[in-house]
Amino acid sequence: MTAYVFRRAIDVREQGMLSVSERAQEAQYLSKNAPAADKPQTYELVRRAFNEVVFIDSSSTRFKGVPSVFAMGILANAYFPGAWLHMVTPEILGLLREADLSDALLLLVSCVVALAMLFVIGSACVRTFRIDLFGPKEVPLVFNRKTRKVYKFIENMPARDLGSPARMFKYWLTAFQPWPMTLIEYDWDCLEAEYFEQTTLMGNVVKTFHILQFYVKESPNSNTVIGSFTIASPLTLSREIAMDLWEFIRRYMEENGPVMYPGDKPAPAHPQNLWQAANTVWVGWPLVVGAAIWAANRAAEAPDWYSLDGPTFVTALLSWPFTLAIIFNWLAHKWGKNITLPSEIMVEAGEPLDLRRLADQANGIAAPAEPASRKYPSRIGAMRKSRKHR
Repeated sequence: MTAYVFRRAIDVREQGMLSVSERAQEAQYLSKNAPAADKPQTYELVRRAFNEVVFIDSSSTRFKGVPSVFAMGILANAYFPGAWLHMVTPEILGLLREADLSDALLLLVSCVVALAMLFVIGSACVRTFRIDLFGPKEVPLVFNRKTRKVYKFIENMPARDLGSPARMFKYWLTAFQPWPMTLIEYDWDCLEAEYFEQTTLMGNVVKTFHILQFYVKESPNSNTVIGSFTIASPLTLSREIAMDLWEFIRRYMEENGPVMYPGDKPAPAHPQNLWQAANTVWVGWPLVVGAAIWAANRAAEAPDWYSLDGPTFVTALLSWPFTLAIIFNWLAHKWGKNITLPSEIMVEAGEPLDLRRLADQANGIAAPAEPASRKYPSRIGAMRKSRKHR
């Protein structure tokens, strides 16, 4: 079982949070008593479900590995400071032999800047690879409508203490060791949902992020906010998706709503091999991978990368990140860790549900099944019966 540090919401209280009344001016408040959308949907984010508990992934299985693709893009920027160091080092040695200390000093300063850039790029890439490829396969939000509790997992990432060479060495030495997990328990009645949009400039592109999150009140009727956390990744949300997802959660917790609605599917199974990872990311992967191989062959025939023709360059630019996403998706599920909840929490979950069958029923392609309890008694239920017979 996963090792946890268990905390309640009040134990992880954050400082400087806007109050409830102040937040109402900054974001759209989503009431628990009023519908936010006509069609509740989970967009393949339901990982597991029981009679009283549902697991909602923080991000789609299909996007696992994408952060590593971005890390590869960042790593490509290391070419420029690396090329500068390679070019300048012989020149510095020549200037030192000629006793031209002033010019040598200027070039040495530029080398220090280049080394700092390489360190920052390397640090960012290693941390991204660590989180994406060696972290948990899923970090779900757990909703228990029987106990009216919500549970959130957090990885306790080590702080980057780079104050001395010894501390730097210790940080990098432990970069890929397992990180402890914190399991935080929230009271549903102390959570309120809100939606807002955040526009940022990414390079030359203006990007709008759609953020759906809970803020945590000190008590159900309090105006004091002690924390907040997102419900799903802003990278995958739109306004429509955010409202549909919140409506699913609202109905599940407030109106005893179903786990699957028409048009819904459960989260894809974790891929076990590269083939399954390719089909998980996108069923049309042969087209893109074929384009990547074609572009690679054309690039191999060119004398250097900047002499590539336009179609080859564009094809490589579009197809190779997708191909890398498939590879990293497979590696992330191969090396990632599984998360299991403590038994004292799952004792209130009830019987496990067959998500595939529920999705088929919701979409009208399967007959209703007998309750799972008639065919598959739970392990917890069996343990209780055995205790009675002792």
